[in-house]
Amino acid sequence: GRNLVIQGPPGTGKSQTITNLIANAIGEGKKVLFVAEKMAALEVVKRRLDSIQLGEACLELHSHKANKKELHQELRRTLELGKPAILQLQQEVTLLDDYRKELNDYSIAVNTPVGESGITPHQLMGYLLKLREQFASIELPRITIADIDSWNALRMQRAEAMATRIENRLVETGIPSALLFWGSELTVLTPAGQDKLIPVLEKAENTTVALQHESAVIAGQVGLPMPLNRKYSMDLSFFVQLASIRPDISGIQLKHPAWLQQKEDIKEFIETGKRLRQIHQVYDPVLIPEAWDQQVLEMRQHLLAFGDKWYKFLNSDYNKTNRQLAALCRSGAPDDLQGKLSCIDAILEARRLNKLLQEHEVLAKELFGQRLQKGQANWELLESITNYLTEVHKQISYSTCSAVILDYLEKNEPVETAKRYYDTLLRHLQQQGAAIDALVTAFALNEKKRFREITPLLQRPYEDQILLVQSWRKGLPEIHHIISWNNLVETAAAEGLQTLTDAVAYWPESVTALKGALQKTWYEYLWEKALIAHASLRKFERSSHEAAVKQFVKLDTLNLQYNRARAALKHWDGVPPLEAGGQVNVLRTEFNKKARHMPIRKLMQSAGLAIQAIKPVFMMSPLSIANFLPPGSLQFDLVIFDEASQVRP
Repeated sequence: GRNLVIQGPPGTGKSQTITNLIANAIGEGKKVLFVAEKMAALEVVKRRLDSIQLGEACLELHSHKANKKELHQELRRTLELGKPAILQLQQEVTLLDDYRKELNDYSIAVNTPVGESGITPHQLMGYLLKLREQFASIELPRITIADIDSWNALRMQRAEAMATRIENRLVETGIPSALLFWGSELTVLTPAGQDKLIPVLEKAENTTVALQHESAVIAGQVGLPMPLNRKYSMDLSFFVQLASIRPDISGIQLKHPAWLQQKEDIKEFIETGKRLRQIHQVYDPVLIPEAWDQQVLEMRQHLLAFGDKWYKFLNSDYNKTNRQLAALCRSGAPDDLQGKLSCIDAILEARRLNKLLQEHEVLAKELFGQRLQKGQANWELLESITNYLTEVHKQISYSTCSAVILDYLEKNEPVETAKRYYDTLLRHLQQQGAAIDALVTAFALNEKKRFREITPLLQRPYEDQILLVQSWRKGLPEIHHIISWNNLVETAAAEGLQTLTDAVAYWPESVTALKGALQKTWYEYLWEKALIAHASLRKFERSSHEAAVKQFVKLDTLNLQYNRARAALKHWDGVPPLEAGGQVNVLRTEFNKKARHMPIRKLMQSAGLAIQAIKPVFMMSPLSIANFLPPGSLQFDLVIFDEASQVRP
């Protein structure tokens, strides 16, 4: 067998442990001998067994003067006990295992470290609550960490160390976006290199001031508002460039909407005039002026009908047509049929073209005025004017040119003036653009980072450009703050932690809260991971959980009662019936005697097994054992000594 020694000062639960051992032994159907020198020790254990309805299994024989009659009465009473009722308790504790599993699953889940973090969900909630209290007045953002799935406790320690380092730097310099040279990505700058930046800044400032001034002067001359940035200066340059290529437009109605709305009609009118002029240039030396007004369609029909016949000279209509055509020609009609038809076709086409010109005459006079003189129009010039004004009106409709250009054109200033404006603007635009580009390059300026928007430095308002350059020139020594920051960014990037430096760029509270935000991000990620891994955490709801705990406590208490009842039932099952024979018959005979009862020692020898079946737990002193238990008469599965040091061998 196995031996166990339990030691401890008073009040540490030794007697309760003995009670539990005896109760468990009763439940398992074992025979127990509990030995104690002091009666009080036996009584303590007996009272506790009585309190759990297992006292009936115990036989107290502490004193060697034990009363035989009382022993018989106790044994008979136990034999007559009824069967313990456990069915109702058994039904009531049916759900105990379900509640136990639910609570155990939750307990395991909240106390199991998440991944390789070494932190349990229970600790996570505590940490998150502590962060909420610590940063009650600050809303901690969630930092984006792309590779957070691969993080572990060591990686988080490194990140926290870097966050602390960044916070210390921010205490000295403030948030990066507030630095004077924010956006510069320089990491090294020698004193000589710093001196070289001064002329770059001066040139950028001078060229910007010059461009702003020239743009304002030229805009005032042409009637436009002062350009505020490079885009408006470029629009102004396009304006004066368009004005510089104008043809002679004196006397032209510049603002008429027909230049855009009826451009096809105007184009047709000019093409008609050019074609009519071409016909006259070819046939005026051949035909008399009056020929252009004649009806010659019938003549053409006769020529087509008989002109290629051998007997044409015999036809009177053909001969008449020849005479009429000869009269219209300065030197007689052409001899060949094709020549005759060409003259007649020219007259017919000219009549059609004149009719078309008459249809557009009203519109043409409105547009071209005195420039449109019958027979003397300069169609090429009119075509050039039309193309130019159509393009001007098109640019106005596209909003790429201001309608003010029409007012400027009406002034009819010399073209050379507009060309001079354009050349001046173009030169200053190129100079300023080159100077700003040189500045961006010299300072390694990340414009997207600096301005947070699409507009780069070159396209920003002139006032902003000038103020920026002036502030940089005055505060040039402060550039070392951003250089120091850039080197820290490189260090963080080398450790894969650039997300921390990105997070603080525009966040004022990061000076004291970066590490807290990092921890919050890490803890929330771990909490989400724990929720995914453990269904019991996902299902957790406070009121339901508390109700489950209460129900478990209730059922667990009932289960204790049920287990006690099961132990009592086990004892009852082992008690022989009163009417049994053998050793029980010996006991029954003793119960019925009025006197001369068998001594207890002899009774133990004659009916000891029956007595053990009725009372499987013997509670005795060493002396009573010697008096009442003959050696070898009984066997016990478990022997317990209370205060064994006081039991003499």
